[in-house]
Order: sequence, then C-alpha cells, then structure tokens
Amino acid sequence: MNKFNYMTFFDADVSIFNCNIRQSFLEYFLIETLPVESYARHSYDKFIKKNNRNILNGASERFLNREYYKNFSGMPAKLMSEIGCSWYYKSKLELNENFLNQKIMFEIEMHKRSHAQIVLLSNSFLPCLEPLMEELASDSIICTELETINGYYTGNIISDPLTADGKRKAIEKFLVKQNCIELQPHLNSKSILLEQTHDSFCDISYDYNDDITNYFFSERFKSLYRN
Repeated sequence: MNKFNYMTFFDADVSIFNCNIRQSFLEYFLIETLPVESYARHSYDKFIKKNNRNILNGASERFLNREYYKNFSGMPAKLMSEIGCSWYYKSKLELNENFLNQKIMFEIEMHKRSHAQIVLLSNSFLPCLEPLMEELASDSIICTELETINGYYTGNIISDPLTADGKRKAIEKFLVKQNCIELQPHLNSKSILLEQTHDSFCDISYDYNDDITNYFFSERFKSLYRN
C-alpha cells in the first residue's frame, strides 16, 4: 500500500530557488577550493563569459551541461557534499527569505500535510540539492547524475539532460517505476494524466515560462488528490 495519497513535482531550478543554483554554487565552490579568492573569482568570471559565448553561438544544452560539470572533475564526492551543505546554509543565512521562494515552500508544506510525496526536479546535482531534500524531508529527486570512480567525480554526466522536454520524460520514467499503467492526454495539450495501480491518480500539469524562454520547462507542477 502506498503511504502517500498523491505525488507532486517541483522544479527546484525555477520554482524553489530564487537564484541561479548552478552559478551560485560554482562561484562558492571555486572560492572554497582555490587558494586565492581573487583567482577563484577570475576563474568564475572566465567560465561565465565562455558559457555566455557558447549560448550566443547556439551551443546545445547537452554541451553546456558537459562543460559545466567538468569543473568538478577529480573532486571527492564526499567533499562535494560537504561543500554543497556549506553553500546552502551560508546562502540561506546571507539571503534570508530571498534564497528560497517562501510561497512555494509554504505550498510544499501544505502538500506534505496532505500526505503527498514531494518529488524534486533539477538540472543541478546532489551536492547542491541534498540540504534542500533534508529540509523538505523528501527522499525523491530527479537530478543530474555524475559518474564517480573510487569516490571521485570524473566530470562525466551519466543521466539524461534535465532541461525542457527532458524533465517531462524524466517524470514519465519516474511514474512508470511507480507502477504507472496508463499515459494519455488529459485536460489540454500541456497536461498528462497518469493512472496508477493503487487506484490513485496524479494530474501533473505544466506550462511554459515565456519570461525565461519559450521552450524552458515549467515553473511549477501541480497535482490532484486521489479520488
């Protein structure tokens, strides 16, 4: 018997965090791991400028992701987890309520009180997201996975890209693992109805955030309760 009444999905990249997670984390990571802060900031600025040039030149999201995660090649996964935790709580302390979207955090809390399974989605990786998962008491996440060998990151991505259509596909795969037995159009072209074997259903609807780009995945996800 499923202990949850329903599932609800939240895109951490554009819904929960009020900052660009990956850029904020990278800057903090470089300052923490390079011996001179001025050199760390120079390295960060150099990467951002290169990344912006790649975007202007039409680089794919897959390429941009690959270039970003090369920054963590050779780093111990355990140390990265510690840096991620330090980044999260330092940012939260400095930015206070501006770090996380308080409206969305309240909504998540209401879902939890209704016994929802909170599933986070992000194009970032676990070191950035583990503290948020702990705060939300969520053990379900769909995020970028990096290859590790003997406890060290290689910088290689082993998961599918989690941008735009990739997040929709990731949701579908996740629900298939949750005994989803039917996938069919519902309500409108931007919604999907997923009926599950334990006689509950999730209506996971999404829209596009035109303020970011007209192809970027939705700002948020909504779920309906079990019948």
